[in-house]
Amino acid sequence: MGRVVQLNRTPCSLNDLLEDVLLDYRLNISDSAVQLTYERHALRDIILVDKFYFTTMLQNIIDNGIKYNDSQPKTITVSITDDEDQVLLRVKDNGIGMSEETTKRIFDKFYRVANWKKNTVQGLGLGLHYAKQCLDAHNWKVQIKSRPEEGSEFIIFIPLYK
Repeated sequence: MGRVVQLNRTPCSLNDLLEDVLLDYRLNISDSAVQLTYERHALRDIILVDKFYFTTMLQNIIDNGIKYNDSQPKTITVSITDDEDQVLLRVKDNGIGMSEETTKRIFDKFYRVANWKKNTVQGLGLGLHYAKQCLDAHNWKVQIKSRPEEGSEFIIFIPLYK
Protein backbone atom coordinates (compact mmCIF):
# COMPACT_ATOMS: atom_id res chain seq x y z
CA MET A 1 0.00 0.00 0.00
CA GLY A 2 2.94 2.36 0.27
CA ARG A 3 3.99 4.26 3.33
CA VAL A 4 1.98 3.84 6.49
CA VAL A 5 0.16 6.91 7.78
CA GLN A 6 1.24 7.77 11.34
CA LEU A 7 -1.79 8.91 13.32
CA ASN A 8 -2.08 11.20 16.31
CA ARG A 9 -5.49 10.05 17.53
CA THR A 10 -7.42 11.75 20.30
CA PRO A 11 -10.97 11.33 21.63
CA CYS A 12 -13.25 13.82 19.90
CA SER A 13 -16.91 14.58 19.27
CA LEU A 14 -17.53 13.68 15.62
CA ASN A 15 -20.36 16.21 15.57
CA ASP A 16 -18.09 19.05 16.70
CA LEU A 17 -15.36 18.01 14.28
CA LEU A 18 -17.78 17.82 11.35
CA GLU A 19 -19.30 21.21 12.16
CA ASP A 20 -15.81 22.77 12.13
CA VAL A 21 -14.66 21.01 8.96
CA LEU A 22 -17.87 21.73 7.05
CA LEU A 23 -17.94 25.38 8.13
CA ASP A 24 -14.39 25.83 6.81
CA TYR A 25 -15.30 23.97 3.64
CA ARG A 26 -18.37 26.15 3.02
CA LEU A 27 -16.24 29.28 3.43
CA ASN A 28 -13.83 28.04 0.76
CA ILE A 29 -16.37 26.85 -1.83
CA SER A 30 -16.02 28.99 -4.93
CA ASP A 31 -19.03 27.39 -6.66
CA SER A 32 -22.24 29.04 -5.48
CA ALA A 33 -24.24 26.20 -7.04
CA VAL A 34 -23.11 23.83 -4.25
CA GLN A 35 -25.39 23.04 -1.32
CA LEU A 36 -23.52 21.38 1.55
CA THR A 37 -25.81 20.08 4.30
CA TYR A 38 -25.05 18.46 7.63
CA GLU A 39 -27.58 16.22 9.42
CA ARG A 40 -26.84 14.96 12.90
CA HIS A 41 -28.82 11.92 14.00
CA ALA A 42 -26.26 10.34 16.36
CA LEU A 43 -26.85 10.37 20.11
CA ARG A 44 -23.31 9.18 20.84
CA ASP A 45 -20.46 10.50 18.73
CA ILE A 46 -17.15 10.33 20.63
CA ILE A 47 -14.53 8.68 18.43
CA LEU A 48 -10.75 8.23 18.47
CA VAL A 49 -9.48 10.23 15.47
CA ASP A 50 -6.55 12.04 13.94
CA LYS A 51 -8.23 15.34 13.12
CA PHE A 52 -5.80 16.37 10.39
CA TYR A 53 -6.10 13.12 8.41
CA PHE A 54 -9.86 12.97 9.00
CA THR A 55 -10.29 16.50 7.65
CA THR A 56 -8.22 15.77 4.55
CA MET A 57 -10.07 12.49 3.94
CA LEU A 58 -13.49 14.14 4.20
CA GLN A 59 -12.45 17.05 1.97
CA ASN A 60 -11.27 14.62 -0.73
CA ILE A 61 -14.58 12.74 -0.70
CA ILE A 62 -16.59 15.97 -0.85
CA ASP A 63 -14.34 17.38 -3.60
CA ASN A 64 -15.09 14.39 -5.81
CA GLY A 65 -18.82 14.73 -5.16
CA ILE A 66 -18.59 18.28 -6.49
CA LYS A 67 -16.12 17.68 -9.36
CA TYR A 68 -18.02 14.74 -10.83
CA ASN A 69 -21.38 16.45 -10.81
CA ASP A 70 -23.48 18.09 -13.53
CA SER A 71 -26.53 18.74 -11.36
CA GLN A 72 -27.92 22.18 -10.56
CA PRO A 73 -27.61 22.63 -7.68
CA LYS A 74 -24.85 20.21 -6.71
CA THR A 75 -25.86 18.78 -3.34
CA ILE A 76 -23.64 17.10 -0.77
CA THR A 77 -25.27 15.74 2.38
CA VAL A 78 -23.11 14.69 5.30
CA SER A 79 -24.88 12.83 8.09
CA ILE A 80 -24.09 10.74 11.16
CA THR A 81 -26.10 8.06 12.91
CA ASP A 82 -25.05 5.70 15.68
CA ASP A 83 -25.83 2.17 16.71
CA GLU A 84 -24.61 -0.11 19.48
CA ASP A 85 -20.87 0.38 19.05
CA GLN A 86 -20.22 2.61 16.05
CA VAL A 87 -21.04 5.84 14.26
CA LEU A 88 -21.97 5.76 10.59
CA LEU A 89 -20.71 8.77 8.67
CA ARG A 90 -22.46 9.17 5.32
CA VAL A 91 -21.43 11.49 2.50
CA LYS A 92 -24.04 11.50 -0.28
CA ASP A 93 -23.99 13.49 -3.52
CA ASN A 94 -26.22 13.97 -6.55
CA GLY A 95 -23.35 13.63 -9.01
CA ILE A 96 -22.83 11.44 -12.05
CA GLY A 97 -22.61 8.24 -10.03
CA MET A 98 -20.32 5.32 -10.77
CA SER A 99 -20.51 1.95 -12.42
CA GLU A 100 -19.73 -1.15 -10.39
CA GLU A 101 -16.37 -1.36 -12.17
CA THR A 102 -15.50 2.21 -11.17
CA THR A 103 -16.47 1.70 -7.52
CA LYS A 104 -14.01 -1.20 -7.39
CA ARG A 105 -11.17 1.01 -8.64
CA ILE A 106 -11.73 4.50 -7.20
CA PHE A 107 -9.25 4.00 -4.38
CA ASP A 108 -6.49 2.92 -6.78
CA LYS A 109 -3.57 5.32 -7.04
CA PHE A 110 -3.87 7.59 -10.13
CA TYR A 111 -7.27 6.15 -11.12
CA ARG A 112 -9.59 8.63 -12.80
CA VAL A 113 -13.02 8.06 -14.33
CA ALA A 114 -12.58 7.41 -18.05
CA ASN A 115 -13.94 9.90 -20.58
CA TRP A 116 -15.49 12.31 -18.12
CA LYS A 117 -14.46 15.93 -18.63
CA LYS A 118 -10.78 15.18 -18.12
CA ASN A 119 -9.98 18.63 -19.47
CA THR A 120 -12.16 20.42 -16.92
CA VAL A 121 -11.76 18.23 -13.83
CA GLN A 122 -8.48 18.97 -12.09
CA GLY A 123 -6.58 16.24 -10.28
CA LEU A 124 -4.20 13.35 -10.54
CA GLY A 125 -6.38 10.56 -9.20
CA LEU A 126 -4.81 10.68 -5.75
CA GLY A 127 -7.57 12.16 -3.57
CA LEU A 128 -9.57 8.99 -2.93
CA HIS A 129 -6.41 6.88 -2.78
CA TYR A 130 -5.26 9.15 0.03
CA ALA A 131 -8.71 9.00 1.66
CA LYS A 132 -8.51 5.19 1.67
CA GLN A 133 -5.06 5.31 3.30
CA CYS A 134 -6.56 7.45 6.09
CA LEU A 135 -9.49 5.05 6.50
CA ASP A 136 -7.16 2.05 6.63
CA ALA A 137 -4.82 3.74 9.13
CA HIS A 138 -7.81 4.34 11.43
CA ASN A 139 -9.02 0.74 10.83
CA TRP A 140 -12.36 2.08 9.62
CA LYS A 141 -14.48 0.31 7.02
CA VAL A 142 -16.07 2.03 4.03
CA GLN A 143 -18.98 1.02 1.82
CA ILE A 144 -19.88 2.75 -1.43
CA LYS A 145 -23.37 2.85 -2.90
CA SER A 146 -23.50 4.30 -6.39
CA ARG A 147 -25.20 3.94 -9.73
CA PRO A 148 -24.60 5.89 -12.93
CA GLU A 149 -26.71 9.06 -13.11
CA GLU A 150 -27.92 8.59 -9.51
CA GLY A 151 -25.07 9.97 -7.42
CA SER A 152 -22.88 8.25 -4.86
CA GLU A 153 -22.88 7.60 -1.14
CA PHE A 154 -19.82 6.81 0.98
CA ILE A 155 -20.66 5.15 4.30
CA ILE A 156 -17.82 5.09 6.83
CA PHE A 157 -18.09 2.82 9.87
CA ILE A 158 -16.31 4.39 12.86
CA PRO A 159 -16.08 2.62 16.25
CA LEU A 160 -17.30 4.65 19.22
CA TYR A 161 -14.64 5.54 21.79
CA LYS A 162 -15.30 3.85 25.11
